Amino acid sequence: ETICSDQELATRFFETMDRILMDRIEGDFTEKDTTITINARGLQKNTEPALAPAQQKLLAVLRPGTWYHLREHGASYRCRLVEHSRDHQYFLFVNLSGIKVAKLDYVEVFKKLKSGRLKPVSMALVFDKAMEQAAGRLIEQIRQLEAQAEEAERLRAEAHERQRQEDLAKQLEQLQQQRLEAQARAQEEKRRQDRERAKQEAEAREQEARLAKERHWEQIQEAIGRLQPGGQVDLIDDRQSKIRCKLGLKLKSTGKMIFVDSLGRKVSELLPDELATRILNGSAGIVDYGVAFEDTLERLTAERSNLTADWGGKRYGDD
Repeated sequence: ETICSDQELATRFFETMDRILMDRIEGDFTEKDTTITINARGLQKNTEPALAPAQQKLLAVLRPGTWYHLREHGASYRCRLVEHSRDHQYFLFVNLSGIKVAKLDYVEVFKKLKSGRLKPVSMALVFDKAMEQAAGRLIEQIRQLEAQAEEAERLRAEAHERQRQEDLAKQLEQLQQQRLEAQARAQEEKRRQDRERAKQEAEAREQEARLAKERHWEQIQEAIGRLQPGGQVDLIDDRQSKIRCKLGLKLKSTGKMIFVDSLGRKVSELLPDELATRILNGSAGIVDYGVAFEDTLERLTAERSNLTADWGGKRYGDD
């Protein structure tokens, strides 16, 4: 129950059990009691029996930054001591990549030092060998570069001789090339002028077409302005069916026009710009402009222009 409620104690307990197991596997196990004690704050810092002064003196020679050869769990590692915690009495070892290899307490380190499973090694031989190999590769590369330089010099001399022999032929070719370039420049200038003239003509045509379109749009807008209630228009739907309907109501506030069929049912609601767009693309046409309302009917139209109710499927004139 205590182990389950104390994470530090649980970790220490299972590390101790694993160490006992590995000591038995490696033949270093001795029958002894291993006690893990706790106090009111949990696990004590030092749960292993204190080492004798001679043993502690042996551990004192271990210095962070020193490389060691470690045999752990049947494997062999070359690792470096990076941390020595006197409070918690452990040593931390990492490999060449800085990855943790082992975290051993004082008793474990003492056992491994005595058994020869942990012993210091010198990395000087490794670095010397690496330098020797690097120097050998550098010498080989220098030799290759010297050979390449000699070959490049020979090729340069041959190229220089060929260049000297080709200079006379190139001088003769230069006159012909100059004549060809002059002809090409003249042709390019002519093509440029033709392109500029064609561009100007195209811009003029576009300007003329734009002005014509604007005039046509203004004419359509003027025609729509003349359209009065009772006027008739042809509307073409998506199925290319022509529907003849009349302007039933024209709202003064927004200019929206409501078109109805012969039975007074609403066919479409269009703003002036929407109707103009449809006339422009051929999906609508004005057949009759209608006549102006009398004063009474005009007042009725002005009152109806303030209504915002949705017409839905109601007929013109319905409540």
